Parts: sequence; C-alpha cells; structure tokens
Amino acid sequence: MQRKIVTIAAGLLLVIGGIGTIILSREYFARLILGAASRATLQHAQKHIHTSAVLHRTVSAWLVDALQDGILTAPVHLQSASVIEAGQVAVLSFDRPLLDEGWATQQKWSSIESLLAALSSVNMPLNAVTLLCNHEPMHDEHLDFAAPWPIDGYRD
Repeated sequence: MQRKIVTIAAGLLLVIGGIGTIILSREYFARLILGAASRATLQHAQKHIHTSAVLHRTVSAWLVDALQDGILTAPVHLQSASVIEAGQVAVLSFDRPLLDEGWATQQKWSSIESLLAALSSVNMPLNAVTLLCNHEPMHDEHLDFAAPWPIDGYRD
C-alpha cells in the first residue's frame, strides 16, 4: 500500500498507509526521514542557539554593569547575539554605538577590553567578537571595527 502524507494542522502531519494512520509533528517526521545526518545538524543548531542565549545574557549583564560603573555614559541595548564560523566568532549588534565620540582612545579601548574580558570569562569556545551598531559595522574615528576583535583583546 502506498503511503499518503497530509498536513492536518500547523506543525502536524497525518501519515496514511502501511500499518495504519499516525499523526506526527513536522519536526519528528523530518528527523525520521533525514536520519542521523539530520540529528547531527539539529544538535549543532541547538548548540548555536544555546551559545547565542549565553552570549545575550552575558553581554546584557555587562551592559547593565558598565552603565552602573560609569563605563558607559548612556544606556545601550543588545539587538542580537549570534555565533558564526563554527561557533568561534560572536557577532553582537547594539542599538547605538558603545563608545562616545568624545572619549579618548584609551577610554574607548578600555571599554572594549572590559566587554571582551566578560566574554572570555564565560566558558565558550570563542576566538573573536564582531561588534555592530544596528546590524552594520560599528564606526569610530580611532578604533577599527571592520575585523573581529580577538577574544583576548590586544592586551600585552
């Protein structure tokens, strides 16, 4: 007997044929069809989602602390936090620049180093961090944000 697959509701599939009729979720059906390779891909995606959530919590906490400690002069909010390049590079986008244009280069540098230190203290396999403002490369007259910053910073 030939099987027939029918969508019965959002996220549910009805499989008719074979030994009877079964209702499966789309996710479970995809895992059955795609097999072990799919499970590995799903686990990989779940790992990135977990890492992104940890990044988001860590950076959000740093932003609150930095504002309270006077490192930041105005509230900055994290728009998104994700990982690329097999989880080695964090990509952080903020709603406004982290750095005030009037700051001295050393003050800007110290602020970025403080964020990098917070990120390196969390047990994640990060090598670098890309900093964005409104999902575009952050711009500053003194510091270059075109390339990712190494997680250990440029400390000697």
